[in-house]
Amino acid sequence: MQRSALQRHRMNRTMNFARAHMEDSLSLDRLAAVACLSKYHFARVFQHHFGETPIEFRQRIRLERAAGQLAYTTGRSITDIALESGFASSQSFSRSFRSRFGMAPRSFKQSNQWNLRAFAEASPLGEELHIPKPGRLVPDCLKDRLRVEVRPAYRIAYIRHMGPFGDVKDSITETFCRLQWWAGRKGLLDDDTRYIGVCAGDCNLTPAKQCVYDAGVIVGDDTEEDEIVSIRTVPGGRFAVLYVECKPVELNSKWIWMVSSWLPSSRKTIASRPSYEFFAPPVGFPVRAEYGADLCLAVG
Repeated sequence: MQRSALQRHRMNRTMNFARAHMEDSLSLDRLAAVACLSKYHFARVFQHHFGETPIEFRQRIRLERAAGQLAYTTGRSITDIALESGFASSQSFSRSFRSRFGMAPRSFKQSNQWNLRAFAEASPLGEELHIPKPGRLVPDCLKDRLRVEVRPAYRIAYIRHMGPFGDVKDSITETFCRLQWWAGRKGLLDDDTRYIGVCAGDCNLTPAKQCVYDAGVIVGDDTEEDEIVSIRTVPGGRFAVLYVECKPVELNSKWIWMVSSWLPSSRKTIASRPSYEFFAPPVGFPVRAEYGADLCLAVG
């Protein structure tokens, strides 16, 4: 395997680990150990791949997770959210939150939290935030198509897309096309082939250039990493599942409906496991929501 591919796998694995252990003490030494590199070499390689230092990344994802909890949950104190997101105290969390988002956590929580476009315009981040264009409004009758179920863990081979999720060069659609080409070469395309798209974090709160989406295909234990794909396991557990058939631009409005309308009424909370999109297109068809997709929201 080429050295560049090996480094990419190590950086992807470290990013996945950091997101799964946000509440832990994620020192530079610990992250470097996950990557099997010295901490000085690791810091240089990580910044080269992701455009931010490991410490900047750790701080950003903790703040984004906390912002999501403030927006998408009720009945939880700011202190609990701060500690669960890896901050030592509510005071240090408040300082960091105000520096990042331009307002205090309490003001953010009390504001019109679902008007994310207005939030982006008022935020010091400005155009750095990627707020997808809204699709048509989602009617509440969709709740009749939503179910809660336990899903297994999935081992996937994936290609990581970094950047805006819109119709741009190297978009998510193009990333899935590359993945299908790879799967075809490996003899993995048949009627049972299933794909998973994992969006790390919340694209409504993350700067566009730092949005991450893993376009993956479910594989067995005999499939290994190579120059094109990395390997990860998407944890199983309880999910709220909404089946949709829609254009890609409309997916974001469906997700927002799930967390802004259904979630509060269900009295459930968003779990720390990744949520994902589950696709089962006919053989020879692209991976697109027009052919059907399950939106799987991890819930507690």
